[in-house]
Amino acid sequence: MAQQLTNILLETGTNELEIIEFVIYTKNEEGKEITQYFGINVAKVREIIKAPPVTDVPKTDPNIEGMVNLRGEVIPMINLPKWLNIKYSRELKKVIVTEFNEVVNGFMVNEVNRIYRISWQDVMQPSELAGAENQNCITSVVRMGEKLILMLDFEKILGDIFPDTYFKVDNIEIKTGIKGKKILIAEDSPGIRKMIIQILEKGGYKVMEAENGKVALTKIMEIYAEVLNEGKDVNEYLDLIITDLEMPLIDGSHLIRKIREIKEFDKVPIIVFSSIASEEMKNKIKALGVDAFISKPELPKLLDLSSNLILQRQNQ
Repeated sequence: MAQQLTNILLETGTNELEIIEFVIYTKNEEGKEITQYFGINVAKVREIIKAPPVTDVPKTDPNIEGMVNLRGEVIPMINLPKWLNIKYSRELKKVIVTEFNEVVNGFMVNEVNRIYRISWQDVMQPSELAGAENQNCITSVVRMGEKLILMLDFEKILGDIFPDTYFKVDNIEIKTGIKGKKILIAEDSPGIRKMIIQILEKGGYKVMEAENGKVALTKIMEIYAEVLNEGKDVNEYLDLIITDLEMPLIDGSHLIRKIREIKEFDKVPIIVFSSIASEEMKNKIKALGVDAFISKPELPKLLDLSSNLILQRQNQ
């Protein structure tokens, strides 16, 4: 039977999230079984189901076990331990059905344990935790007592398995933006942050970067202090903010709420650039004062939208 999931966080901008903990069992060199704990944001999960029989599909990625018809929708079943290069020691009994980046996929795992409600302040970036495994596919780490839950970069996983469906900067037509305008990027994924910066800088923008919401808010408050001390217009320092939603320490929605509490920043438009792009999420985030919401596969739209929003807001 499928387990339907709903987001119980009724208020946006509280700097909280819910994560689903799931496990993969493996064995060490001595043959002792080891439990590895992983996590995914509930906002990316449609439902959890028992692993169904799959239909083989020839000439697909080796990490895809086959396809499943789920209530009229055909979705791929991805063997997650295989992609992680983990030799699993038990049957893959559960499937986490995800919906993000405007696509639906199933990720096969051993077990799904529970849902935790936590603060983004308790979420660490991998660099803060020496010895974390699989750092190339980990976005963050959650400590629950002595247990570490590794939050996987599911966007990277899908990008590796379905490379033709994901953007590459080399394939994007770069148009000239508003030369010299200043944009702040808040994005915890180094790869995605690099792509955004490349596109904007090629378009003529000056870009400041922040690896999470806390760093971004610090930069915002430094600009605010300069505005007050020097008596200058905020647009002499900043013209646009682009932020992800899922970020350690301070998430995107909390960052937006803090920015919109400062009257001087009313002239600075905010774009959310996130893989969590359901209509419910878009409506919640726009209620905080966001000017636009772009899902991550829509990266080519970012340059034109940035130019349009800067002109609209500064001409008001």
